[in-house]
Amino acid sequence: MPKAEPGQWTHEAGTIDDLIEDAHNLGFRATKRMIYDWVGLGLLEHPVRRTRGEGGSDKALWSWQQRNLFRLLASHRSQTKSVAQLAKFPIGLWLYFGESYVPTSQAARAMRTWAIREANPSMRASLVSARELVKLLDQPDSDPEARRDLVGLIAESAHKGTFDRDELLQTIWAVFDSPDEGRVLGVAPLAISPEQFVDFLATRLAGVRVAQNVTEEQLFAVWRANQAARPGWETMRPDIEPRVTRKVERPLFAAETNQQLFDNAPTTVLTLLGMFFGGQRGQNQA
Repeated sequence: MPKAEPGQWTHEAGTIDDLIEDAHNLGFRATKRMIYDWVGLGLLEHPVRRTRGEGGSDKALWSWQQRNLFRLLASHRSQTKSVAQLAKFPIGLWLYFGESYVPTSQAARAMRTWAIREANPSMRASLVSARELVKLLDQPDSDPEARRDLVGLIAESAHKGTFDRDELLQTIWAVFDSPDEGRVLGVAPLAISPEQFVDFLATRLAGVRVAQNVTEEQLFAVWRANQAARPGWETMRPDIEPRVTRKVERPLFAAETNQQLFDNAPTTVLTLLGMFFGGQRGQNQA
């Protein structure tokens, strides 16, 4: 879990009144309607109803884990541009801590919220992301015009959600492997060729489509795959990282902080959804 402020966490369940008071103590104004809106978006789980017999009932309770999640969301709301950006917190808690913190049903709602509202970027945002990607492929001898063409093509692909594979691959080669031959990103055993780079983009685009209607069964498969793969990656990384010579590639192989893990959780899930359930849809021809 991201670093907590002193006194921020609790081990007591809470009613909706407790949550509103928690938010007030954090300098955030919360309402009952807003909290239940967050439940619908997957930012929070449904509370557990309580009965007293004779037809009466007490106010429903959120678990202490969900109450802490709410405090986390409330403390970060003012720093986010949209409510949907908060979805990374329940997704991250679910991905790395499991159902004891966030049930898969809630994670599915949060993932759909994030994919529908955040994973379809504007053309302006797509250009920013494309420039970052092209930095990985850029070489000192790359032709400036080819570099501009690649930025535009990747940005358009992300914005529209589809691309012409042959055109994109040819444009990547013009930037990445001229005049030398055989360049790859990274080092063995995780070296990535331009063809694999295009396949990765296709996987991510397919993942966006899957995530918008993701099921609990699909998410559970993703959770199991991440649980199985991460220990192997963490074992390999210390050997690979020192062998990466290009400065721009080193962040790809560096250890992630807890904050980076949470920030990247939705895209990690997105990639796995594309790998397992995207089929060939991410490789559509424009």
